[in-house]
Amino acid sequence: MELSKLKYTPKRLEILKRLGINDSEEVLRYYPFRYEKYEIMPFKTFKEGERVVFEGEIITSPSSYRYKRNLSIVRFKVLVEDEYELTLTIFNRIWAKMLKINDRLIIIGKYEGERKVTVMNYYSAAKKDMLGIIPVYPLKEGMSQNDIKKI
Repeated sequence: MELSKLKYTPKRLEILKRLGINDSEEVLRYYPFRYEKYEIMPFKTFKEGERVVFEGEIITSPSSYRYKRNLSIVRFKVLVEDEYELTLTIFNRIWAKMLKINDRLIIIGKYEGERKVTVMNYYSAAKKDMLGIIPVYPLKEGMSQNDIKKI
């Protein structure tokens, strides 16, 4: 079926065009190039330099500041497993300063050691929505994984 007959927004049609996808069958054949497995990990299994996935409760108000010219940093602390206090750092997502104390998050990041995590992504969604096997699609500049998943 021709893409123009499907109910895609102009932005999504442009994404499909840039990917060289011209009909609905090609949409179905656009496969991920890998899968990532997201499971909540106990803090005691965290290893420095590795990706970690955990749930935490915000215990300090996020603070933000500008770093260099156009970069921003947001920092706050979370309580993990009702026992461990971790310091999170999020780069270039100034809206993260809107998070509130007692919010529960699922965090995907890199463990830096000394109870510090650099956050790659965070979600306030229910665990079941963000955990499991997640496809990762090949992209071109200006596209996001979320765009492809919605298509």
